[in-house]
Amino acid sequence: MTKVGISQRKALNYLYKHGAQPTRYSAPRVSATEIRLKTLPAAVYNQEVPPYPFTNPKRVFYRGISVDEEGLRNILYNGLRAQDSGTHHSDFAIFTYQNKTLLDMANQMIGENKNICLISDPQRAQAYALRRAETDGKTPVVIQVKNTIPVIINPVGAGVLATGNISASQIIRVSALIPVNGTLMWGDIHITPAGDFAFKPYETK
Repeated sequence: MTKVGISQRKALNYLYKHGAQPTRYSAPRVSATEIRLKTLPAAVYNQEVPPYPFTNPKRVFYRGISVDEEGLRNILYNGLRAQDSGTHHSDFAIFTYQNKTLLDMANQMIGENKNICLISDPQRAQAYALRRAETDGKTPVVIQVKNTIPVIINPVGAGVLATGNISASQIIRVSALIPVNGTLMWGDIHITPAGDFAFKPYETK
């Protein structure tokens, strides 16, 4: 339909009104194999990167970031905090500051009143996490957050902005891209009582 001058949005809306139903994708299974990690291994990006396996954007917001060990521990223990946005949360830059004076002025004015940008497209979250990881060498992570949290529309058009901190209890899943025996794999990651990372890869069909 887009070839005859109708926008994609109008075409999809037309199809939906005439009975087409959006495809539902089941969530991937988590492997029974649990890999204990004392540290986050560095990923090698000169190989094929598997797609983030969650494709249904319903009932959840996504946050694609890149983190080091300290940043990931902070998120798993404390959730997503607005005051961290722009550090290990790698937030979208809304303004560019031409010199240090302007940057210092912005930091003084904004202080901790920062926002956490969330989007409803998991593939876009993955793309952002990978792009950041390629430049800073950290681990790509995609976080799924309950969409019942208070948000406002992002004025620059990239998803929504959480109006406050997002506690660890409001995080549904934290997925990391980790090399396992030389192969990059997405999987669930959490902290064990001993303080290690526990990684469970997603099963591939």
